[in-house]
Amino acid sequence: MLQFGKLNEFSDFILYSSVINYKGAREIDAAKMAQLTAAGLCVAKGTFSATILSQIQPGALKSKRLKNKYKKRIKEFLGVP
Repeated sequence: MLQFGKLNEFSDFILYSSVINYKGAREIDAAKMAQLTAAGLCVAKGTFSATILSQIQPGALKSKRLKNKYKKRIKEFLGVP
């Protein structure tokens, strides 16, 4: 579970303490996302800070519900063995 101080300091779309449904994760490449965004078919709900991302990444690595291929990508990105 993400631990929030003041909710509004992190995001305009996370409204309360939350969990991430890693089992429901979807994969899309950046070019396709840009294409969908330009067509108005993909709309950003908001952004979150590096602080929140630094909580999400270790949580993803601990998750029993996230596929190993995604854990591998996160580890490669973070430089974690």
